[in-house]
Amino acid sequence: MRQTLVLDVVGLTPGLLLGYGVFFLLGFTLFALIYASMGSFVSRPDDLQTLSLPLSFVAVAGYLSAILALSGGGGTWTFVASFLPPFSPFVMLARLMIGAVPPWQVALSIGILIVSIVFVAVVATRMYAAGVLLYGQRPGVRAF
Repeated sequence: MRQTLVLDVVGLTPGLLLGYGVFFLLGFTLFALIYASMGSFVSRPDDLQTLSLPLSFVAVAGYLSAILALSGGGGTWTFVASFLPPFSPFVMLARLMIGAVPPWQVALSIGILIVSIVFVAVVATRMYAAGVLLYGQRPGVRAF
């Protein structure tokens, strides 16, 4: 007896796929920059786990907020989290999946995310430079 796998892709619209691609790339870029800047300050791989734990909590909080949004709950938190940069790649995409989101909210969320990526990129570049150039020394505020 042979079983066939039938995939139901009725809910996958081109707009939702585009939203997934945009929020995935922007979210990945944001978290990659944050992780890279933190990684520049470690001298051993063991230290990297210590520094990455708080960042993982932020990603898990975003994921759990998206689950809350998918269940239809969250109310004000879901609305606010869809504009906050560490959470918006998760929550805005969840809001797009469950219902109609006004285009201005999607555009605002993407705009805030892009501005935060530029800001994090500037800070991460300075942190990376300080971490690499001052290897073995304790960096101060002036190093940034």
